[in-house]
Amino acid sequence: MSSQSAAEIEAQRQEALKRIRQAMGGISFDEAGFAPGTLGCHEALHAASIALDLVERQLLDHPSIVVQKDWYAKAVSAHQSLFDLYQSIGGAHIPDQPSGGADRKSS
Repeated sequence: MSSQSAAEIEAQRQEALKRIRQAMGGISFDEAGFAPGTLGCHEALHAASIALDLVERQLLDHPSIVVQKDWYAKAVSAHQSLFDLYQSIGGAHIPDQPSGGADRKSS
């Protein structure tokens, strides 16, 4: 896959939105249960976690990739991108909670 411009990525996203909305019969993503805090969003978080683990175990530790500087750098980049995605989804899906008693500092 070649590098895509921001405009190309947005056009691709808009096409995916259109295709998914049609498949869902026109209901909104919120109504369908895909907003942060829903089971659908949790599913996306879990999928990102699985992909992150897959890249780590199957690519970053693969001897054919480790011996190739360029391949390894690309695998690290893919891993970092997936980690960033996981953190973004998690930050929206599971908002910061006040820490429990054990984590509180004494006054």
